[in-house]
Amino acid sequence: MEFLFYLFLAYCAGSAAEWFGHAILMHRRTSGFVGVYNLHMEHHRAYPRNYFQWSVDEGTYKGLVLCLENIMVFMLPLALIALPFKPLLSLALVIFGVVHFFLYNAIHPAEHLMHRPWFLPTRVFEALCFYHYIHHQRPSRNFNVTLPGFDYIMRTAGKPTYNDLKEWVGVRNVIRSNYPASKVDKDNLKKLDNCLLSPKSWGYMQNGYIAPAPGFEASLVGYKLLTLMKLLFIGDIKVEGIQNIVDGSAVYACSHHSWKDLFIIRYVLSNVRIMAALSVMRFLGLGFILGPFLGCFGAEGDGKGTAVKSSISLLKDGKSQLAICPSGWAYLNKREANYKNGVARIAKGAGVPVIPVFIDYNASPEPDWFIKLPFPLQVVLNAINPLQRKGCTVKIGEPITVLPEDVEDCTRFIEYKVKKLGGWYD
Repeated sequence: MEFLFYLFLAYCAGSAAEWFGHAILMHRRTSGFVGVYNLHMEHHRAYPRNYFQWSVDEGTYKGLVLCLENIMVFMLPLALIALPFKPLLSLALVIFGVVHFFLYNAIHPAEHLMHRPWFLPTRVFEALCFYHYIHHQRPSRNFNVTLPGFDYIMRTAGKPTYNDLKEWVGVRNVIRSNYPASKVDKDNLKKLDNCLLSPKSWGYMQNGYIAPAPGFEASLVGYKLLTLMKLLFIGDIKVEGIQNIVDGSAVYACSHHSWKDLFIIRYVLSNVRIMAALSVMRFLGLGFILGPFLGCFGAEGDGKGTAVKSSISLLKDGKSQLAICPSGWAYLNKREANYKNGVARIAKGAGVPVIPVFIDYNASPEPDWFIKLPFPLQVVLNAINPLQRKGCTVKIGEPITVLPEDVEDCTRFIEYKVKKLGGWYD
């Protein structure tokens, strides 16, 4: 009973935090948060008065989701303050902060994309949707998006006008009709079903889904994250062969000996999209961070070549670059499995060069038993091991412009070039 009361207090704190973040940081040019303000104004421009969009294009994703740090920046300090006095209250604040993160990132996109969350009864979603609809009519009202309440305390709750109610009837009917064919063609309906952060099929969790490249603000957040990873978990990063980085489209074939490889690749090759295992993107919702802020996308072999086709399509623009770890999984004892043929198929299909990359860690290799542990446990143990923060050297080889005709031969040739950089054949 006491914990339920603390959850109620956490709801109140969450509603206040949501109001403060939305009303103060997103709707005012607050010092140190100008980037947040600019991104949110872009969101309002993308979703004006008639803010529902049937088309799923780049503009669809603007300002729809928050990263976990946006939520916890308010809740975590409160939890730390409460911890010595009321541990249960501290726990309730942390739990509610995480729950609020998933609620916001499911409900807010659904409000704009008309993709009703499966866990909300229709009438509840309609009420939240209408409440937020008023905010886009009058941006100085209804700052609460998923946790109503604090608007009434701050006297910012907006009353709907007759025109608001009249317009809403049509919108509500569309919600209840669940995307009739007269409103959405079948192809677009399929896009909606696979749309960003749909509770049933989140975009960043889809096989081969390549989201728009991170914008300036997202890249800035990503760079801060990379800097933190470098400081806490990696150490100094040295680069050899930086002159081999090309300007146009290319595939970087990278060795894979640690879960940290992804961050190192993004740190060194700032313009690449990174293909990651779909299971990694889905693990604890990492796709929410790795996708929009680091330019990663998930891939798995589905027998249809989905990830390969989307990668080829990406590279054919002549300027996009892609980084792939052909071994498919990290082998922390410096051994690697035989390379898969995805890199060869993508490079030959797009007609782009392959650039070998070897990440040589200065730390000692992990023992054989370590790689038999579940991957999440590997990550945790590796992260808390100070001996692993000895830095690394990223060796970038010369571009391979002429590839063998046979895909299998091409794969073995790429594998040889990457491992030769690491001194395997010396």
